[in-house]
Amino acid sequence: MPAAPSPPIDSIQLATFLAVAESGGVLPASRRLNLTQPAVTVRIQQLEETLAAPLFLRSPRGMTLTARGRRLLDYARRGASLLEEAAAAVGAPEAAPAAPLTLAASTTPASHILPDLFARYRAAAAQSTVEAGVSTAFEGFSNQTKWSERPLPLSNPLAGLTLRVGNTGQALAWVRAGVAPLALVEGQPKAAGIHLEMFMRDELLPAYAPAAFSKDILARLQKLRQPAEFARLGIPVLWREDGSGTRRLVENAFDRLDMPASAWSEGIQIGGGADTIKAAALAGLGLAFLSGCAIRNELAGGALRVLPVKALRISRAFLWAMPGAGLSGAAAAFKRFADREARAGNQHSV
Repeated sequence: MPAAPSPPIDSIQLATFLAVAESGGVLPASRRLNLTQPAVTVRIQQLEETLAAPLFLRSPRGMTLTARGRRLLDYARRGASLLEEAAAAVGAPEAAPAAPLTLAASTTPASHILPDLFARYRAAAAQSTVEAGVSTAFEGFSNQTKWSERPLPLSNPLAGLTLRVGNTGQALAWVRAGVAPLALVEGQPKAAGIHLEMFMRDELLPAYAPAAFSKDILARLQKLRQPAEFARLGIPVLWREDGSGTRRLVENAFDRLDMPASAWSEGIQIGGGADTIKAAALAGLGLAFLSGCAIRNELAGGALRVLPVKALRISRAFLWAMPGAGLSGAAAAFKRFADREARAGNQHSV
């Protein structure tokens, strides 16, 4: 006697399960889904009833997946990805071609995060296929769904890509003006008329080139423990241009630490972005505050060294910036992919 067919899973309940699993609780999931907490709880209970299996362990510290929940998580992620790909690939025949991806970015993420992310985005699309045909049971992921056997490869999602690069202030201005629907920026806790969302954490490191200094200065640098001691060495700080999110963060840190005026007045201002500042630091012109993701190779090879003053290591975030909470089209698809990569730990650790 053949086994009874598995019950169909509701895609909305599965999406809710994915949100709770990835965020660790009902409250953060409700914020992510823009739902009330009771609504999220009901969907999870309904899904558990459908599968006749507990999916979460509840505790005061949050919710963790059971063994069955962990098995379902992989399918939930694959299902969500397939739905996004299907929506992008199948579309109405009479619809106009989708507009190409346009982004803005400040210099550090433009140079050290987005290129690798673009490559993985394109590779993911090249490896994906969507089966021709749509079933009436599609929304429920029913095992009764029937597809044709002809795979349809997805098009290159980066065709026509435009990336505008400037400092944080310029990137935000492009979003406000409608030049770009989405930007990836650094060091900006709030911005008038802009909706900001966390993408990933970063750290600004006070770095210098050891080859540029005498043994006596190097020994004194390695013995530093208090920020104020740095100013007495007479080594200039390499400053980014006005409008830079990095500069704003370093200035705020210096204010909090009561750094002497000489630490500011004897600095050197260099425009052109993070890579220009890094080149100046490598040339021995002074101390630069640089993103950990931008100097990983130089630190490993010894070309740059980090000042051993914990208070001068500045935590910050890379943030998405958009005109409002809503986003659509190519920018929305790319942001969804990037957020999934960040949650899965596929971004460089910085």
